[in-house]
Amino acid sequence: MNGLPSFQSTASFIGKIDIPYMRPGGLIHWLLLCDLVEFGFCLPPMGFDLVQKLGGVPIQCSVKAKGGNGAIQAFEQIQEEKGIQMTYSTSEALGESLDWIVQWLNEKLAVEVNQWMGRSLTVADIEHMLCKISREESRY
Repeated sequence: MNGLPSFQSTASFIGKIDIPYMRPGGLIHWLLLCDLVEFGFCLPPMGFDLVQKLGGVPIQCSVKAKGGNGAIQAFEQIQEEKGIQMTYSTSEALGESLDWIVQWLNEKLAVEVNQWMGRSLTVADIEHMLCKISREESRY
């Protein structure tokens, strides 16, 4: 797709460079990669990339989660508020669901999102939204 490297291969390359304070899978690493996507250096992350960042299935707040627990806390909060249980037997299944959510949002909001952001939504935007949900809820 466009001849750009994948998010995962770019993450792997940056991890091999061994930049101080840039722990592979950590928050700074994720943010740098998302910036590289914005500047057109690599493809956006896929659902599975986000699942790996969150520590895989089962998703739960733990030391296993890399780069913060905001998105994980949002998953827990949404389940609690809606009285639902989001269970996935594999990380791949959750990744596919996240990809589907992004696709669905882009179909429903394509015009508005493109006018506002100048591009379609990506999994990185979903991660950012989940963190904002968690942060907002923690204020109360």
